[in-house]
Amino acid sequence: MKKLLMTSGGMLFLFFLSFSDSSSTISFQKTDYPIGNRPEFGTVGDFDKDGDLDLAVGKWFDENFSILFNDGQGDFSSIVNYPDSSGCLNILAVDIDKDTDLDIITSHWYNSLGMVDSTLSLFYNQGGGTFSGPTLIQTGKAPLALTSLDLENDGDIDLVTANYEGGDITILKNLGSEAFDTPLHMVPGSLPTDVASADFDNDGFADLVVTYRGDNTVSILLNQGNGTFAPKVDYVSNTGPRFAGIFDLDQDGDLDLGVPDFDASQISVYKNQGNGTFDTAVYYPTGYRPNSVVFPDLDKDGDPDLAVSSFYDNYFTYLEDIGNGQFAFGFDQFSGNGPISALSGDWNQDGWVDLAVTNTYSHNISVFLTIPAIYGVRVLAGSDEFGYKGGTVNVEFNLKNTGQVIDSFQVTVSDSLGWTISPPLSPVQLMPAQEVLVSVGVHIPTTALEGTKNKITLSGASLSSPASQSASLYVTALELCGDVNNDGKLNLADIIYYVNFMFKDGPAPCNLLGIR
Repeated sequence: MKKLLMTSGGMLFLFFLSFSDSSSTISFQKTDYPIGNRPEFGTVGDFDKDGDLDLAVGKWFDENFSILFNDGQGDFSSIVNYPDSSGCLNILAVDIDKDTDLDIITSHWYNSLGMVDSTLSLFYNQGGGTFSGPTLIQTGKAPLALTSLDLENDGDIDLVTANYEGGDITILKNLGSEAFDTPLHMVPGSLPTDVASADFDNDGFADLVVTYRGDNTVSILLNQGNGTFAPKVDYVSNTGPRFAGIFDLDQDGDLDLGVPDFDASQISVYKNQGNGTFDTAVYYPTGYRPNSVVFPDLDKDGDPDLAVSSFYDNYFTYLEDIGNGQFAFGFDQFSGNGPISALSGDWNQDGWVDLAVTNTYSHNISVFLTIPAIYGVRVLAGSDEFGYKGGTVNVEFNLKNTGQVIDSFQVTVSDSLGWTISPPLSPVQLMPAQEVLVSVGVHIPTTALEGTKNKITLSGASLSSPASQSASLYVTALELCGDVNNDGKLNLADIIYYVNFMFKDGPAPCNLLGIR
């Protein structure tokens, strides 16, 4: 049963949301930021170079884009808008002029006259996150998506667009002087919706993946190393591939694909065989009209999970990696009306991946700060113990893995009086839901006073939950009955000590009656 807890506060519509199942809890602090009319796709980057990840979002009807500056704590209230030449549909952050500042490139679909556009707008970052006016770049007809890559490994950033109404992609080669070569149109296909770049065959050159909604194909173009591409290889999609997400599914070093199928309400996952060829897709259900996907490790188990925005259901779907490259449904999270672009990053620098989703019909962007999940190893103390002076008593602690993955707990033992402690072996490995008893040996010195209590604490942290866990119990020192010489032992020396006392005026015995 999923749980939803919601309270509101603040002008920016702040919510706390919690989703739980039988073994874990993932919670978010959700804040909605109004940014204008019809926000579309967004991107992430440190635009003002202050060490925090900022957001940039293009807006179709307002014909501008917004920079949302992060204050370092995940607050994006500082928003600056920059006018564009046409309705901004997609947006890319890349350093075109090699000055170490991230520039902005936007793509357009229709202009203010209702005519199909064929341009990109380049905005140079002038430092500090301020941008110059747009420089227009001619490309194909209705560039729905764009990506950057270094085609020839010459150090210059080139561009590629997927032209929805042109039915092709366009290569824009950087001439090295902040100018681009004549557009090269290639790879015709029906309704290309996205293009992305990565080195799929591990040869050191950036390749391309293009999704064609009309052809129901995902096409791979391998870079031949000289700025040209081998003939495309098509992989069958289900219906209407919309977005090309790139991630390492099984962490084997080869880049795989996650492709939301806009017309099929599912995501197709393609595993890379290592040489740029891909297995047949494995399908996972999503909400209605999935638009984009990101791959955050929300549960910090070391595996990439999926967060898929669903345009008509007004939420994103979280699919959890359950191992071996397989995914299971986690939960649906309401975002807003018409969610389009899913983004991820550690917005508040707390070590947990956060999310953001643009909502085109709510005219805002929702930022989700992840509240650390209740995972990891819990420590429970056993019973307090008593032990005789000079002896050793064993005390027990219970370690319980409350997560869904194999965990490792690094053990530290301390005491309040400095007695000799024999800690358990560390780290302790635990299977999911496993409980383990660990024993700690406590040596009670002979000099300890009767009734002395020593606080024994076992603490540590697990891989999946770095927050320290601890538990404590007490060991009380007792006198040992018959230990007349108070050396912590019962042996012949006690008899000799007692005889000396009785017949040779020796010192009085201790613990003769065991009175405590």
